[in-house]
Amino acid sequence: MFGTYGVLGLKYACIRWEENAMIEVYQKEGCPYCKKVRAYLSETGLSWVAHSAEPGSKSAEVLEKLSGSQQVPFLVDAERGVMIGESDDIVEYLDTNYAANGR
Repeated sequence: MFGTYGVLGLKYACIRWEENAMIEVYQKEGCPYCKKVRAYLSETGLSWVAHSAEPGSKSAEVLEKLSGSQQVPFLVDAERGVMIGESDDIVEYLDTNYAANGR
C-alpha cells in the first residue's frame, strides 16, 4: 500500500497502515534493531506506520531531513512532537507513553 507523506508529498511504502496513526517508524527490513521496534509495536497493538528507508528511497531522503542521518530505526510521534533514534530508547519511550493506553 502506498500513501503520501505530509506536505512534502513524497511516497512511502507502508508495512502496516492505520488511518489515525501518529507513530511513524523509519526502518529497514534486515535491521535487527528495527525488528525489535516492530515486534514491540505489534505486541502492544499500537497504531503505526512503517517507512522503508532503504538507500536511495524517498523515505531515506525524508529520514535524513528529519534526523540528519539515515540511521534506523527512527521514530516520529507527530502527536507529541517527539523524534527518537536508537531501538532501546524508542521501546522505552513507547512503553512509558503508550503501553498502558494500547492505542
